Amino acid sequence: MEGLNPVYSVTLADAVEKKIYEYIGKNKMSKGDTLPKEEELAKALNVSRNIVREALSRLRMLGLVETRKKKGMTLAHPDAFIGLERILATGLMSEEYRKDLLEMRIILELGMSDYIFHYKTESDIRELEAIASKENSRKISWKEIEDIEIAFHSKLFEMSENSMLKRLQKILRSFFRSIENKPPRRSKSSSPPTHKDICDVLKNGTADEFRQVMHRHLIVYMKFYSFPFK
Repeated sequence: MEGLNPVYSVTLADAVEKKIYEYIGKNKMSKGDTLPKEEELAKALNVSRNIVREALSRLRMLGLVETRKKKGMTLAHPDAFIGLERILATGLMSEEYRKDLLEMRIILELGMSDYIFHYKTESDIRELEAIASKENSRKISWKEIEDIEIAFHSKLFEMSENSMLKRLQKILRSFFRSIENKPPRRSKSSSPPTHKDICDVLKNGTADEFRQVMHRHLIVYMKFYSFPFK
C-alpha cells in the first residue's frame, strides 16, 4: 500500500545501541570523552544493565569505546574496517561476494593512480623495480608469481599516502590473488604490461600514461571475471 513501509523488528540491544550513537552525535563527543556509566544509561533508557552491556560490547567490537582506569568508558578513534576484517577472517563468503571484493580492489587501484604518481619517490620506484625483477630471474611457480603480485600492488597502495587505502589494502590483501587461488592466464595474443613496464612508465612517463598502463595491466582480471570494462 502506498505510503506505508515495512515494519522491522529490533531487539532492545539494537535500540539502546542506536540511542548511544544518537547521544554521541547530539553531544558532539570526540576521542577521550567519557560515556555515562552503565547504570546511568540503564536508568535513562529504562532497560536492564545487561541490555546496556550488550549494546556497549558492540561498540567495543567496532573500536568505538574503550575502558580506562578511573575514567570508565571513553570514546576512541574507530577502525572503519574492523567489521569487514573480522568477516573476511571467517571465510564465510560466497564466490559472488569474493568476486565483488576483487572488483573493488581493481576499482580502487585504478582510481588511486593519480595519487601514486603524485607521491612517488625514487626510493619507491627502486623498491618496485626490485620486486618486478624477481619475475624474470628464473622459472617461477604460480605461487611465487602471486607473491610478487601481492608485494608489487601492496607497495602501490602504500604509495598512495592515504591511511584509509593502506588500511584497506591490508584487509584486501588476499584478494590480490584470484578467486580460485590461481591467477588468470595471460594469452599469447594479448600481452598486458608487466610490472617492469609499470615501473618504466612510473619512472619516465606522465600521469595519464601511468593510468593507461595500470588499466591495461589489470584488464587481465577484468576479462577473466567478465567485468564490464574493455
